Amino acid sequence: MRGILNRLIPYISKHGGTAYKGTVIAEDDTGTLKEWSIQIYAEMKNYDSNGWRLLVETKLNNPHSSVDIDNLAVFNRNLRQLDCDRRVHIGELYPIISQEAIDRANGVGSSNTFTDLFDPYDQ
Repeated sequence: MRGILNRLIPYISKHGGTAYKGTVIAEDDTGTLKEWSIQIYAEMKNYDSNGWRLLVETKLNNPHSSVDIDNLAVFNRNLRQLDCDRRVHIGELYPIISQEAIDRANGVGSSNTFTDLFDPYDQ
């Protein structure tokens, strides 16, 4: 699954250590763009080896940008939660995506692609 990491907020986990709660814009089963949540824990065993540290550092160093990411796994489809088990692939940086841009991309006649989020007038 491909998505755009729009927000990332650090916090102290109740299990100890630093964790990050993120919001990812990705398609659901019907092809509609929705907000999904992701929890990234600095203590997880694949934090360094699967690119999660690089993703967190990239987003924290670019707070006014969204990060294009791929190879995401669904943890709970009904609650729109993503998992951190796979190796994440990090793409380009884009401006933060607003709810209006998501609504516009989901509108009638839209192809519901990520390009609709970045250039809604080129349709």
